[in-house]
Amino acid sequence: MIYVTLINTKAKLPYRLPPSLILHSVLFFFPDLLLTFLTRIVQFNLLMATPNNSTVTPSSFISLFLRANESKEIPRTGWGMHGIHDPESVAEHTYSLSFLTLQLSPILSDRLNYPLNVNKLVKMAILHDFGEIETGDIVVSRGSKIDLQLRTVKEEREKRGIKKLFKETDKSNLAVNLFSEMIERETLETKIFWQLDKLDMAIQALYYEQKEGKDLSEFFENAKAHISDEFLLELLTEVTSRRPKK
Repeated sequence: MIYVTLINTKAKLPYRLPPSLILHSVLFFFPDLLLTFLTRIVQFNLLMATPNNSTVTPSSFISLFLRANESKEIPRTGWGMHGIHDPESVAEHTYSLSFLTLQLSPILSDRLNYPLNVNKLVKMAILHDFGEIETGDIVVSRGSKIDLQLRTVKEEREKRGIKKLFKETDKSNLAVNLFSEMIERETLETKIFWQLDKLDMAIQALYYEQKEGKDLSEFFENAKAHISDEFLLELLTEVTSRRPKK
């Protein structure tokens, strides 16, 4: 565990503060830093820019940005299947998941006593549905059931989509490599990330139940089936406790 040490000038004793406490204190007193931080990630990390990309033309970047904007018009299929009015788009889901990931990753890192790569986790949140610009949003699980074969086909199609979208701006294939790591689900970051994705889905389901009076039980069942981290389960329990009483 990495700590930042401060010195008490009176007692001459060191204070050891975990990075997550410092991060949350800064964001509390300087909320504009959060927006700036997310903006920088979108500008630099989403592009996966490296020295090998130094010859990329402005035209290629603008073309990528225009394609990225298409995600604002792709509705999330699962909500449409339940008749949700004006369901969230892929881009809206990406933003809410990125915010959730930024907030929870440092806490998870402290609780797991493992230095989770918060920067990588936020990149994952930004990138994870980017391929749906090419493929659309395909549902592979309902409730506690998942079609693993369909998920594999879906993710391979999205991987090809990401490779196509970043063809001109990511000569080192960093975006494709990161997505490959995500769908292999072997590293601790990927295992945590997909649980965060399900938590965000449950929060969105709660929002729609409160707003539209729908019964979206299958989404809470799905989240429960895929979340195993103790802290994330505590958060999911809090989410489900707020569901409207029938």
